[in-house]
Amino acid sequence: MKIPFAWSDFIDLSKLNPYLGYKESERPSCLDILSFGVEFSVTKKKKSTSLGTNGKNKYNSYSCCLDDDMFLEYGLAENSTNKLLTGFNFKSRCRKKTFKEKLIHSKSYINSFLPIPNSVVFLTSVGSYEVLTSNDESMLYSGLYNEYVQDFKEENNVEIMFDPKYQLAKLIDDVPITRPNLRFNDILKETHFLQIDDDDFEFNFKDYREKLKLLEISNSLSTKENSYLKSLETSLSIDPESIPKYFYEVNIKYPDKYKNHRLKENGAHYDWRFFNGFLTEDAINKYDEPKEKRSIILHRLLHAWLNFTYKTGIVSWVSHGYLLSWYWNSLSFPWDNDIDVQMSVKTLHEFSLKYNNTLIIDDLDNGGFGKYYIDCSTYIPHRSKGNGNNNIDARFIDVDTGMYIDITGLSFSESIPPKSSVPREMLQKYKDEIEEYLLTRKEVKGKNVATIPEPEHQKEEANKNKAIDAESRDDEPEDPYKYYSESGKLGLAAELPPLPIRGGRSNLKLNVLNIPGSVAYKINKEMNVVNCKNNHFYNVKDITPLLFSVMENSPCLIPKEYKKILSTEYKRGLVTKKFNKHIFVDDLQLWLSYDSLRDVLVKKLGLPKGGSSGGGGAGKKTPLRFPSYGKRLIETNIQKLVNSGEESEEFVAAILGDQDILKEYYQTKKYTDIHRKEMSLLNEIAETKDTQTLDKKKQEYFKLIDSYYDGSISLVDIKTDERDDDLKVLTPIRKDYWKYLSEIDALGNLW
Repeated sequence: MKIPFAWSDFIDLSKLNPYLGYKESERPSCLDILSFGVEFSVTKKKKSTSLGTNGKNKYNSYSCCLDDDMFLEYGLAENSTNKLLTGFNFKSRCRKKTFKEKLIHSKSYINSFLPIPNSVVFLTSVGSYEVLTSNDESMLYSGLYNEYVQDFKEENNVEIMFDPKYQLAKLIDDVPITRPNLRFNDILKETHFLQIDDDDFEFNFKDYREKLKLLEISNSLSTKENSYLKSLETSLSIDPESIPKYFYEVNIKYPDKYKNHRLKENGAHYDWRFFNGFLTEDAINKYDEPKEKRSIILHRLLHAWLNFTYKTGIVSWVSHGYLLSWYWNSLSFPWDNDIDVQMSVKTLHEFSLKYNNTLIIDDLDNGGFGKYYIDCSTYIPHRSKGNGNNNIDARFIDVDTGMYIDITGLSFSESIPPKSSVPREMLQKYKDEIEEYLLTRKEVKGKNVATIPEPEHQKEEANKNKAIDAESRDDEPEDPYKYYSESGKLGLAAELPPLPIRGGRSNLKLNVLNIPGSVAYKINKEMNVVNCKNNHFYNVKDITPLLFSVMENSPCLIPKEYKKILSTEYKRGLVTKKFNKHIFVDDLQLWLSYDSLRDVLVKKLGLPKGGSSGGGGAGKKTPLRFPSYGKRLIETNIQKLVNSGEESEEFVAAILGDQDILKEYYQTKKYTDIHRKEMSLLNEIAETKDTQTLDKKKQEYFKLIDSYYDGSISLVDIKTDERDDDLKVLTPIRKDYWKYLSEIDALGNLW
């Protein structure tokens, strides 16, 4: 079955309506929009035309946009009947402009150039449905709308209405759902872990391309296979150092001001195609809170991804900052805009083949109206960093905001591992290949040779050799060990000491061995080390078997040695309770901002309400200044107040007097309590030596995990051991984004 599809049925393009209101001859051209942006008017168009700045001779300088006449001349509207044109049609990301202009560029691209998805997947409480799309045509013009109205009139004598929940329930009753080959609940019944085979971290894209080409000869390719074949042929024909960037974010003039204040965002966390404005700007009214809005969007985004992968059998696990936030309380960090997940390269291949260019519709049973677009990079066959333009393999994008999840594949590759992770004897094993490689590099006089500082004892040795005639050493290969760690520390990358921390993420600018990629691949295979294209290295045994858990009350998978992985990537990430002007309050299991604690501190400590002694005036409330006044408070008094004891209870009670904090605590307490129990059991299992006690703890842990994943049974409240019907693993913690917007709008109209 196929359905007609138009992006205008799924994404709000009303920002383009003002341009449709102009007469055709008065609509802005690409040059008009690029020159005047949102300030465009017919008067300005006439002025620019009279000055001769809007002629076709100027057109070619704007390769990111086509005027309507050019758009129609190239036949770009042939496959999209009844498309409304605005005068300008953006076909790619353009040079830096204001964020308001970028919003218009995005809507124009969606209207004119964004390809329709290959398929649409509808998530339900019991599984999923997938339907293919046929042509670029809206529900109105395709006749689908009229068909529904006609059928409704024939079956009912009441006013015409459309209830999406009722229609979905009817669909589930009438049509069997799609069930994945890999069903996580079945695995849980057999074992409480998910094992990934080493072979899953390797995939031969060239062989698969040849397989598809044979199918092409016999005309046996599906639409998705044909698209995938074209992608493989494009990717495999390009040198890794020449690969263009695939994913583009919003590029704006930054730093910049808007409404007399400096912008807080620079566009780096939004996909440019679906950009709908900054969450921190243009509040609907005084009730619209950017922080809450951001939390809702990211929560629903992650929930949709985890729900989708769980119901379709895709094996992925949370990584980087989100793995760290899972560790603390199974909730997102309140300051984090990045969501990262990983999967094996074999899963990445299967995921790309089946779901690239797919629109995911959230589960209506969970009150979700979210829509999410899956876009997989053309260049996934390249598994090394290359020129660094394509560290991300795929994205799961919220089409209403442009915010996204970064998806990266892990594989055995020719990426050169950190020098301290490779034993000397392993380098000795490949001595001949290394020497031949180093001689070749000498012949090309150091092209592409990484600049790596030499240990001091090697510098001394080099000084001794200065007297030797340079010519006599021309044919001698470089010492492959000269870049080896002087400390002699061996072991795998994941077992190295914690790395220096900068901004929460380890500084991973590691010195590398001077060896060829072919040898690096063999070494990585022997050490069982895989990596992403951004050169994060992991031992497979630290990843698998994956643990079943819950993140933001959604089913998720966690690497087995999560502590080791996090300790390597984040220096003190597992112990530091202060970060990014936030502090972790154990009694609440929440990260709270310094600003949210300000009033509590001022009242508790009897400090002046102005915060600092300089400025503010009598009775005037000014923000705390960090790091001077605020740092002293945080470092001395908060730590004292948050620690255990009567004072802590008193302080926590005072904190809960803040309505926003109380609301967050009320929303999350059940889930953070369960996570705390889970982490306690995992720690006890890791530390228990007695076999009988260990078995008991494991059974307790397995029981908890079983309760997570039984969608039909409510979870057990940790403290009372009573059933809590509101606590189900697939229920989102936060309301839907559109429900939030409608509530904010209603509040504004009331007052």
